[in-house]
This record gives sequence, C-alpha cells and structure tokens, in this order.
Amino acid sequence: MEGADVLWLARRDIGSLFAALSSAGYRCIGPQVRDGTIVYDTLEDADGLPRGVTSTQAPGEYRVTVGNSPRTFSWANGPQALKPFTFSPRETLWRAERGDDAAIRFIETATDPELLAVIAVRACDLAALALQDQHFLDGQYPDPHYAARRRSLFVVAVHCSAPAATCFCASTGDGPRAQSDFDLALSELDEGFLVEAGSARGVTVLKQLPTRPASTAERDLAAHEL
Repeated sequence: MEGADVLWLARRDIGSLFAALSSAGYRCIGPQVRDGTIVYDTLEDADGLPRGVTSTQAPGEYRVTVGNSPRTFSWANGPQALKPFTFSPRETLWRAERGDDAAIRFIETATDPELLAVIAVRACDLAALALQDQHFLDGQYPDPHYAARRRSLFVVAVHCSAPAATCFCASTGDGPRAQSDFDLALSELDEGFLVEAGSARGVTVLKQLPTRPASTAERDLAAHEL
C-alpha cells in the first residue's frame, strides 16, 4: 500500500464501515465462527467479527482457536468462498405464456438481485472471481443473471497477513496482497486498518469514514506483514 490515497481507520471506528454500507442499501456479509470454521454470513455490525481468532490448516487438519489479539482478520480462508454470492442454486430464466391466439410466448425474467457487501475477501478469492468474470461476462454471450449479481456485489478485500501452511497464492502470483477487483481493501494492524479504494463506489464509501492519511510507519509495517 503506497501513496497519499492510503488512509488510516482506527479500530474503534470499524463500525462506521458497516454503517456506511448499510446506509447505501447493502446487506453486510462477513466472517464469523460457526461449527468450528470460519464462514461468511450476515453481520449487522462489527461486533460480530471474529476477534482474536486464528486458524491452523494442514493436510487433514483444520482448527480454529481464539486468543487475546485485537485483530479480526488473522485467519486463512475457510471452506467457503465468494461463489455462493455470485450464483443462485435455483433461478427462473424464463417463463412461458399462451396468448389469446393460442401461440406460446417465452418471456425472459428480470434480474434484480439484493445488494451485498462482502467483507474480508482474500486475494485468492478475487483471483477466482476474475476467472468467473472471464467465463460469464466476456465473449459474445455474457450471462445477464451473473452480470446483475456481480454489479450488486461490493467487495471489501483484506490483504492476507496470516496464510495457512496449505496456501499457495504467492507461487501463482495471486497474493497475499489483493491487486484488483475490489471496492475497498484493508490491511490490518493491532490499532486499526489501512484502507484504500479500488473503485468509484469504494471512494464514495471511504469518504464517509473517519479516516486520516496513513503514516509512513503504518504503511511500512503493513507492507512488512505481507
């Protein structure tokens, strides 16, 4: 994270991010501990974030532990990713109607997905999302349903400073730092977060947060942890 556009958000003010997203009409989705794993589900506010939680992953092993750290994103990705928020398990693509003339007409259904803000997306998730975008959005016949859900998705990335032993993003060039395809990105330190915007939507939300320019020391420490 470099430059004057990197801002500092104190840990006590992380709730303002949830408030800004909610006021913009987004349902906030974030990490939480459930059944011994990190999963993504609705979060009303920052109090539900997994404070002090770390994870251990190895072949045949997955373990979540809770310590005294103030950090909320010091864990590696669990069993869930972004795909459930970009694909619907059931979806009506069209319906058929018979007119007064007995002719059958096929009518494409409109797509109006819910606005979702997913918090704590990792670089590996974004790499997978880019592949999905390439498949479903590029080319001659983009998928309108996927495109609508994709447009409704606000991505808050977290640069990953706590990878698991099974992670390999560095070898594929996909992480641990998120490079693109996010609206906001966070680097977590003990006292707060470095924040940068990656889209116009992100800039709009960022302007509503009680931030200040990040210091050189804060930027250096965040970069050192990646």
